[in-house]
Amino acid sequence: MFHSVVAWSELDGQKPLGYLLYASGVRYALWTLTLPLLVKCVKRFPVPHGDWLRNGAVLLLIVLGLAPLVSLTWPAILYSTWFPYRSSFPTFSSLVASYFVKSCRGACSPVWR
Repeated sequence: MFHSVVAWSELDGQKPLGYLLYASGVRYALWTLTLPLLVKCVKRFPVPHGDWLRNGAVLLLIVLGLAPLVSLTWPAILYSTWFPYRSSFPTFSSLVASYFVKSCRGACSPVWR
């Protein structure tokens, strides 16, 4: 909730607070759904025991694989459920393209956040 209130205040209230709360909740829910997989992986590849370098590298690769999956699933869920900016982004592909163009220009947050 704190993240949503900070994002809302930074945007001068231009985005609905309810939408920001919903978007943050969906993001945290997705990461919560990955938690059982991450726990299994940490048990399977314990860093303090055994080959810590190899196990750490495997865990890093797993997290690096999950991050893009969550990052693309999150806007897909938002777009298909409650997305008040459909007039700016009529298709999901236009939303994703806008996100990647913005992130390639070095901005730290997507335009639809």
